[in-house]
Amino acid sequence: MKSILLDDDDADAVRLFSMFAHPFADTVLSPAALAHQRTHRRDIVYAGTHELFYLHPNYFTPDQSVPEKEGIDLSKPYFIARFVSGKAYHDRGERWITMEQKLRIIRLLENYGKVYITTERAIEPELEQWQLKVAPELIHHLLSYATLFVGDSQTMTSEAAILGTPALKCNSFAHKLSVPNMLEDEYDLCYAFQPDEFDMMLKKTEELLSTPGLKLAWKLKRERFLTAMTDPTEYLVTFIEGYNKRKQVSRQHR
Repeated sequence: MKSILLDDDDADAVRLFSMFAHPFADTVLSPAALAHQRTHRRDIVYAGTHELFYLHPNYFTPDQSVPEKEGIDLSKPYFIARFVSGKAYHDRGERWITMEQKLRIIRLLENYGKVYITTERAIEPELEQWQLKVAPELIHHLLSYATLFVGDSQTMTSEAAILGTPALKCNSFAHKLSVPNMLEDEYDLCYAFQPDEFDMMLKKTEELLSTPGLKLAWKLKRERFLTAMTDPTEYLVTFIEGYNKRKQVSRQHR
């Protein structure tokens, strides 16, 4: 059976998946940021990211009534924090933000506005007072209007950046992943720090929060990013509809 595999991860980050899925796929579609390691004849890259499948402005429009219904005052700064469990198979052996560091982040952010922690798992007792219980499908509306995102979640860091919200993450994947590196190095939308660079992250957080017109600056960066990207949903639909003719089409789309 012909198969199309979508993979936006670096091979080293998901070794088992790469080993058991890629060789048996007829086509592997990946963001162009991974072109340097997607060199097999089955590989095709597109200008975009996985998160754009659902966060591209063609499909997602932030709704300010969502944070307002959660009691968030949009006229004042607020921050979204996300801390992962680190229990996924590819997270084994990696390092994340410690409880002491989480509390240091919160204390810093509270000097500038309200802090909300979102989680889909049981939260630690030390963090309960900042927990915001919101349906997972609504979190992107909160991210859109937030002043800043901070945490150790890979995906939510990218989501916040793509939505135009400054994003900072701290974990041992920092600087190692191609798509997040592209968002940081080419578009300056987010920042990654290794666990031993935690103090640098706090310093960068203070720098950002002292920057006049922070959200406007990120809106302009986001527009530049979107201009350079394709609509991956539209691309995938077109790709599938013309799949049988792909042998006559270039093996790279940018």
